[in-house]
Amino acid sequence: MHEPIKILLIDDDEDEGRIFTYALASIDSDVEFRHMINGQEALDLLEQKFKPDIIFLDINMPKLDGWQVLRALQSESYRDIPVIMHSSMYSIETIKKAFEDGACGFLSKIISSADFNKILSMLLNPSNCTNPGTINGFTLNNNRKLLIQKFETE
Repeated sequence: MHEPIKILLIDDDEDEGRIFTYALASIDSDVEFRHMINGQEALDLLEQKFKPDIIFLDINMPKLDGWQVLRALQSESYRDIPVIMHSSMYSIETIKKAFEDGACGFLSKIISSADFNKILSMLLNPSNCTNPGTINGFTLNNNRKLLIQKFETE
């Protein structure tokens, strides 16, 4: 039996945590989901040796914002964890900055629940992540290889 997929959501909106919980329950029961409401709590959790398989990261948060957390995640200890930025700030400039700073994907918060479930399902099945591009508010870049490698090794 394989280990559950560990997903970390870093977002100060508790409703987003509930949205993820419901969506993940409908997709795959073999998931360990954690939700941290600010960047500092998330980094503290990672320091305690919790190693997620994927991180979804909001941009606008108190204490440490998503950009600060993304930069911290580029350190040697965390560089192999794929990060998907998850924000309502969905613009070309924001996506470009996310990719330049090391994110492997960008998921808009402004999408339908059906599209959200489809995207999460795709991410949990790495064989579906082979084509770059944008799908209904979701963009992968060349760092998607990190995401695919992460799940292929398990």
